[in-house]
Amino acid sequence: MEETGAWIRAAVAGLGGEMRGPISQPHVRPWSTVLLVPTGEGDLFFKASSPALAHETALTLALSHRYPELVLPVLAADPARGWMLLPDGGRRLRAVLQERREPRRWLELLPRYAELQIDAARDRDSLLSQHVPDRRPARLPEVYKAFLTSERALGSGTPFALSADEISRLHLLRSRFAALCAQLESGPIPATIQHDDLHDGNVFVERERCFIFDWGDASIAHPFLSLRVALRSVAHGLELAEDDRAVTSFRDAYLEPWTRFAPQGALVETLAATRPVGAIARMLAWDLALAGVDDLGDHAEVLPSLLREFLEMTSK
Repeated sequence: MEETGAWIRAAVAGLGGEMRGPISQPHVRPWSTVLLVPTGEGDLFFKASSPALAHETALTLALSHRYPELVLPVLAADPARGWMLLPDGGRRLRAVLQERREPRRWLELLPRYAELQIDAARDRDSLLSQHVPDRRPARLPEVYKAFLTSERALGSGTPFALSADEISRLHLLRSRFAALCAQLESGPIPATIQHDDLHDGNVFVERERCFIFDWGDASIAHPFLSLRVALRSVAHGLELAEDDRAVTSFRDAYLEPWTRFAPQGALVETLAATRPVGAIARMLAWDLALAGVDDLGDHAEVLPSLLREFLEMTSK
């Protein structure tokens, strides 16, 4: 903590600022921690990622430089250590929606995020070289196979363990999963940055602007995987059922920029294929976040539950 504090103080001084109180730690998880840094110009936030997610700093730097209208600026950073200093981004969208459940914020944000993804596809190789995880569809069948022999993924020895019948069904679905991945890989939509945890708790609202933050789970993948979390968050925040027809308008707002690649109907079909694939891709994000964690504790259920989600979606 002493080394971290010294780095923060030097960064604040380098920005021409001045500390105005002790540093506190309001947020700590196995994969990252956030420190509150009070200064004369307002609160700043220091984020340190685990070694497995240290690439988040370089990724956030790259995205904030190219898309300042949608990604918070990084005030200071040490990419090698996975450290960065960020400004106060405002209120979280979740809190805003609790006061007034209006759809406008999401309807404006989703197509802007899609445009970011479309533009960032050209930087795919550069982002991969900065250790952003590669979760493109072609890689996922082997990942799926590996999860079927992973004690952690199967929940072995925990109350959440998959049954022999569930495991057998998962093995039988290998070819179907591979076909879904092949469909996505061969389609017209390019792999690009995919946030993978785009919910209303990871969006800041400052006056009329929204900023997406917390890119630690992001990867290079099929972009439509983002809607797995985003549409659930929309439904929950606006008190709608996930299959409510009103949710379709948010889906269509996101898909509209992609119509330059394929007609709307084809995009909806592609999105349907990403839903079961997304459950397995999400397992990769969790597996990386929990790398090096021996006692999973409350997180022991996460990977088995995603395999069950995949089973449920492929049995319909």
